[in-house]
Amino acid sequence: MSFLYNFGLSQEDERTESAALALSDNDRVLSIASAGDMPLSLLALGARQIDAVDVDPAQLHLSRLKLAAVRSLEREDAIAFLGFLPASSDDRLAWLQRLVPALPDASRRFWLGNRTVIEGGAIWAGRYEQYVAKLVRVAMPLFGRTRFDALFACTTLEQQQEVFDKHFDRRSVRALFDIGFHPKLFSSRGMDPRSLQHRSREVPLGQQYFSHFRNLCTATPARDNHLLQLTLLGRVRDADVVPTYLSARGAEQIRKRSDALRFVQQDLVSYLEDLEPEGFDKAHLSNLPDWLDQDAFDHVMSLLATKAAPGARLVWRYIHVNRSVPEHLREHLPIDEDLGQSLRRTDRFPFYAIVCASVEGQDDRGTGTRTRAFRSPARTDSHPPSHPDEQLAPGFDFRPIGPEQGEAMLAINRACPIEADFSVIFDRGSDFFRWPDLIYDRYHYVGIYRDDRLVGYCMTGELSGWTGASHGRCFYGGDARVLRTYRGNRVAELAFRRALELLADDVEVGMGLVKQGNAPAQRTVDKGYSDRFEEVRRIPFEVANVLLLRRMRQPRLEVRRAKLDDLPAMVELFNETNARRLFAPKVDLAFLQKNLELPGLELRRWYVVERGGRLIGMAAAWDQHAFHRTMVLRYSPAGAALRTLYSAGRKVLRNAAPLPGEGESFRAVTLSRVAIANADPSVLRSLITGVANDHVGHGYHMLHVGFAGDDPLRAATTGLLCQRFRSQVLITPRRGLPRCEGWFDSRPYIDLAMI
Repeated sequence: MSFLYNFGLSQEDERTESAALALSDNDRVLSIASAGDMPLSLLALGARQIDAVDVDPAQLHLSRLKLAAVRSLEREDAIAFLGFLPASSDDRLAWLQRLVPALPDASRRFWLGNRTVIEGGAIWAGRYEQYVAKLVRVAMPLFGRTRFDALFACTTLEQQQEVFDKHFDRRSVRALFDIGFHPKLFSSRGMDPRSLQHRSREVPLGQQYFSHFRNLCTATPARDNHLLQLTLLGRVRDADVVPTYLSARGAEQIRKRSDALRFVQQDLVSYLEDLEPEGFDKAHLSNLPDWLDQDAFDHVMSLLATKAAPGARLVWRYIHVNRSVPEHLREHLPIDEDLGQSLRRTDRFPFYAIVCASVEGQDDRGTGTRTRAFRSPARTDSHPPSHPDEQLAPGFDFRPIGPEQGEAMLAINRACPIEADFSVIFDRGSDFFRWPDLIYDRYHYVGIYRDDRLVGYCMTGELSGWTGASHGRCFYGGDARVLRTYRGNRVAELAFRRALELLADDVEVGMGLVKQGNAPAQRTVDKGYSDRFEEVRRIPFEVANVLLLRRMRQPRLEVRRAKLDDLPAMVELFNETNARRLFAPKVDLAFLQKNLELPGLELRRWYVVERGGRLIGMAAAWDQHAFHRTMVLRYSPAGAALRTLYSAGRKVLRNAAPLPGEGESFRAVTLSRVAIANADPSVLRSLITGVANDHVGHGYHMLHVGFAGDDPLRAATTGLLCQRFRSQVLITPRRGLPRCEGWFDSRPYIDLAMI
C-alpha cells in the first residue's frame, strides 16, 4: 500500500475546535497542521493569525496544496480537484497547472513529481484514508450500496439509529472491525505505529472503533457530515457539505486573508522553545497525548503555559490515552470537563474525546512562583477604543461582531437552551448568520467579551415599515444569549445599549420582545437601558403553536395555494388591510417576488382565501427549517414520559409526526405576511385549517401564528389544540422625536418570521 503522508484529511470537526477555543477575530492561533483542514478552517472562521506547525514536510505540502486550490480555482473546482467530489484525471491535472504558480518552490516540485496522486485526488493519498477505503470495499458486499444510501436518506437521528441497528450492527461487521483494527495489522498498514505505542485500554481496539463508528453514523445528521460521507462513500454528496474553508463564505475568507496563515516545518517542542512569551492566544493540538509519553506531554504543557498569552485557551483530543496535566500546572491549566463532554456529543468525528483547557496564570518553569500578573492582551485595531459602558461592568467589553465569530456564536447558542420538560435551542444549522441575512435589511450584532473570550451576544435588525406617521425605518432588538456563568453584571443591558448605538440615524422606532417568565430580560428593560431610544408603551404578544396531530374539518371558506396571477391582488389586499399598522411594510410586486426567492417561502407556500372571486385573506406558510429551527437537546424525566405517551397515542393519531429525539428538531411552519380583510377571524381560521391539513402527515409538528395587542384575529385559534406562549412587546421610538399617535397603535404588525 503506497502513501505520501499519514493523513489526507484532518479527523477533527472545526466547529468543535472553534467552540472549545471561543475563537475570535483577535486570536493568534497555534495549530498542528496535519492534513491542513483545521488551520485553513480556523482561518476561514476568523482567526487573526495562524501558525500551522508540523514536522512532516509531506503534510505541509498537502496543506499548501489545499490553500493554493482555494486561492486559484473556483470553489467547486477546488472541491473536486482535492477529491471531495469526483473528477476526471485530465481535469485534475489541468487544475494542477493552474494552481502551481501559487505554490512555493519546494511544494511545486513535490506535486509536479506526484501527478498520479493528483489524478486520484490528493486527500486519498493518506495512509489512513487508503486503508479505510480498502476496508469499505471489503465491507461493501456485507451491506450493499443501498444500505449506505438508506443512512443518508434519513431525516432524523432516530431513523439513523434504526438503520444502523438493522443494517450495520451485525456479527460479520463487528468481526471485520476486530480484524481490520487489530493493533498489529492497523499499525503496520493503516496508521503510524507511533500513534498506538502508548495505548493501554483493556477494550480491544476493534470493539472500541466499532463503538465510535456507531456514534459517527448516529450522533449527528448524516446528510450534513462530510467526514461520515467521505468514510463510507469516498466522496461528499453535495458541494455544500465540506470543511468550512471550502464553503462559499469560507473560501471567500481564505482568498482575502491567506497571508495570515503561516506554515512552519518544525517539531512542536522546538517551535515553542523558539516562541516569544505571550506568543499565541489559542492552540489546537490535535490528538497530541496519543503520540507522546507522559514526560514529553508534561514538557509540552509546561512550554504552552509559559508561552501562552494570559487567558489563552487550548484544545486537544485523544483516542488511546488520556494524559493528565502536570500537577504543578493544574491550577493554571484547568480542564473544563463539562464543555469537552458537551462538544463531543455534537462532534462530527466522535472517535476522539475532547479536552478543553485555559491558561489562568503562569509560573516560572518548575519553581511554582508567579512571575507576572494576569492581564488582558493589548488591544489591536480590531478592538474598538474603550467605551464608557465598560466602566459599568469591569472586566467586560462590548464589540461589534460578524461572520468571523459565527462558530463561537453557534456554540453559545447551544450552551443557552430554553429549559422546560425538554431543553431546546433555536438552531441555526451551520451558518449562524443565514437567518438575519434573510430577514433583515441590515443588522448589528454586539459581542460580550470577558478576558477576550466571547461569552454572549445580542442584536438589532433594521427593516422598512410604518413608523407611526409615514413609511420609514424600524428596528427589532433581540436574539440575546449570555453564557450562564457570566449572567448578571448588567452585561445584556450594556450590550443592547451598544447595539442600539449602531443603528442608522434614520431609524425612528423599534420594538423588543420579552418572554413571560424571562426575569433577566425583564430586569434589563425595566432599567430603561438606552439613552437614544425610550420606551413609550408595552403591549401583550401571544404565539399560538397549533399542534398538527390530525386533519381538521374542512374550512368554511375556500382556501387554495396562490398563483402568480394572484400577486397584484395580494399586494392590494396586504396594503389595504395593514395600512397604518405600526411596523407594517409597504408591499409591492417587487417585494413579493423577492419573498418568493427566499428558502421555504416559494410560491407553493402561499395561501389565499376567496369570496365571490375576490381575495379576502392571504398568508405564507414559511418553512424555516433550513436556517432557523427548534432543536431538542434533552428531555427531562417528565418530558421523556410525555414523549412515551405521545408515541403510544400515535397508534390512534397516525398522521402525527413522531416527536424528535435528542439532537433532532421540531418541524414547523410559521404564518407570515398575513393579511385578513376586515380582521375577520373566520377567514384566518380557514387559512389555518387549510395550511394545517396540507402539512399533517408530512413530518410537521406544529404551525406558529402570532397576535399583538388586542388583535381580534386571536379568536381564530379558539378551540384548537395549541400551546400558547405570552410575551410583552416594548415600543421604543428614538428620543427627541415629536410624539406620534401611531406609536400607540393597539394592533401593531409583528411578523413572527423576524423574531
